[in-house]
Amino acid sequence: MMRLRSSFGLGSAVQYLIVLIVLVYAFQLLNQPPPPRGASPWSYLDVRWITWVERTFGLLAPPRGPEVLWQLVTYMFLHGGLWHILFNVYALWLFGSVLERVWGFRRFLVYYFFTGIGAGLTTVLYAQVTGEPSLSVGASGAIYGLLLAFAFYFPNQPLYFFFIPIPIPAKYAVVLLGGFAVIAKITGFLPLIGHLAHLGGMLFGLLYLKGPRWLRQLG
Repeated sequence: MMRLRSSFGLGSAVQYLIVLIVLVYAFQLLNQPPPPRGASPWSYLDVRWITWVERTFGLLAPPRGPEVLWQLVTYMFLHGGLWHILFNVYALWLFGSVLERVWGFRRFLVYYFFTGIGAGLTTVLYAQVTGEPSLSVGASGAIYGLLLAFAFYFPNQPLYFFFIPIPIPAKYAVVLLGGFAVIAKITGFLPLIGHLAHLGGMLFGLLYLKGPRWLRQLG
């Protein structure tokens, strides 16, 4: 079966997701107050303030009403700054492109949203139990789910991280990143990072890959 390509030349789920993420980020920037006079030109490309966009479409936890139903999806397309979006888009392209070739368009999207929504649900459940409020934005939960799936299919593929001078097989990189998220959450290290969402993305990814067969049949 031939899959139609758009008039813009987009043909993959990864490409569509990246374009949508970038467009949403541009919308966030348009709603930011202007930087102070004399600020760096880069400040025009950074999200510095929480506006109505983040409050409406970011994931508020504990939830305050039915808006959580759309926030579990929309929060994945918002980002908290330039480096945040650059890292996630790069990781989405790096790991997502490979996995989409393995799975195909539809199954890749099912997995991406399953892990991203699962990461959000993990954050909401934690906030419900502890009463600790949070506002989450970003695709990082889904990205960690992609990293887990990449390690599942290509466990010995070496990965390079800018803070580690030697390559690490994907299967060990997942363990290191997951362990770091656990320790960081317990100790409060880098509190502005959604460590719990990262873990939730991995856990829901594991559920999809190793859980009931009907989950994998969704794609």
